[in-house]
Amino acid sequence: MLATLYFYFISKYWVWFQLFGWGLNLITIIGVIFMPESPKFLLTMKKYDECRRAMTIIGRFNGNKNDFDGKFDREIEDADSSNRVNNSEMIEQTTTAADPMKTPL
Repeated sequence: MLATLYFYFISKYWVWFQLFGWGLNLITIIGVIFMPESPKFLLTMKKYDECRRAMTIIGRFNGNKNDFDGKFDREIEDADSSNRVNNSEMIEQTTTAADPMKTPL
């Protein structure tokens, strides 16, 4: 509000402030385009390879020269749970037609 009154009554040189604002917006837009996704978001979406790349980029920015090529805890848990699901599917396929008639003890 004060800036509006200043440029309306006192100074007519508002163009430089406008250009400064455009410049800041341009820098922000370029930064958003090239910024990688958050590793936490990528982990929740189960995009482990992209998460490793993002961790490598962040590590290089922070001065770490090594690539991140480890496995995540959640990735190992997902692999274990998918193996358990596959095993339970195999067990379910071995049931017979008489199974529904059996009563549990």
